[in-house]
Amino acid sequence: MELADKFSSLKPFKIFSVWLTRSIILLVVTGGVVRLTESGLGCADWPNCTRSSFIAPLKYHAVVEDANRFIVSIVSIIIVINFLWSLKLRQKFAIVTSSTILGLLVSQIFMGAIVVYSHLYPPFVMAHFFLSILMVIAGVVQLHVATKVLKLNTGREADEYAAFQELDLHNLNLMSKLAIGLTLLVVIAGTAVTGAGPHSGSVGSKRLPVSYIKIALVHVGLVSLLFFCLITLVVYINKVGFQANTVRWGYFSIEALIAQAVIGLTQLIFHSPALVVGIHLFGACAVVSIVFEFYLKLSDQLKSARSLTKNIQDVQNVVNTN
Repeated sequence: MELADKFSSLKPFKIFSVWLTRSIILLVVTGGVVRLTESGLGCADWPNCTRSSFIAPLKYHAVVEDANRFIVSIVSIIIVINFLWSLKLRQKFAIVTSSTILGLLVSQIFMGAIVVYSHLYPPFVMAHFFLSILMVIAGVVQLHVATKVLKLNTGREADEYAAFQELDLHNLNLMSKLAIGLTLLVVIAGTAVTGAGPHSGSVGSKRLPVSYIKIALVHVGLVSLLFFCLITLVVYINKVGFQANTVRWGYFSIEALIAQAVIGLTQLIFHSPALVVGIHLFGACAVVSIVFEFYLKLSDQLKSARSLTKNIQDVQNVVNTN
């Protein structure tokens, strides 16, 4: 296959989407390393590291922060390649998702400048992290749709809906959207816990003027609601005969959330050791990715169930008319 043909093919784009999403998660983790090593102001200027130099001086915090900026540059190149590739493919979903990721990257870069110039003001740090999470979500969406379209194009998409019993599609759709809403609220509350916690990103940086314990309890409450929401969803879709792969992703979501909760409680009990906080940060990316993949698979089947229900109703109407 010629190089031009490879860039016009969806299969390599799907593989690239996997590495794109992983690179964005790497970006989140390295950003966490900067904060946990108190290197957030290691480079006190932007885009230069210092007023007189683009390259960091040989000092620990400056080198850590500058290394993170280097990784941002590499990931930025990957994201630009992703956008240009999507234009070559001329697939609407690829153009939309790649444009979204590119837009979020630009927003995150400028937010990074604001974070530096505000001396790590917590609400700006929280917004900076949340933009990264949105980039992860966009990457997951791109990978999911690329996989789905590829299966449809190769004729490997099986009929997954024949086993459905009568469904309450409206309430099931609301429950799935509630799970996504709770997931985002859990992330926001988690960033607030970080904003009120001991790891400010630099010595002397401001903290949120709220109780660390109280906001942590709010976070725990939201995690509990998400847990029961996911349990309800998985039990119901398993009962009515959803595709096994979709149910499996539901179980993955629950397992990831439980693991993340254990890490979070460990963090709280042992007063937020940096290593545990870093693992918890990576866990947040994993939970968001898995829950969104579950939601996307569930949404695909709900759309097919609605179509199937409409077709059955149309047939019944014809029979009744005759």
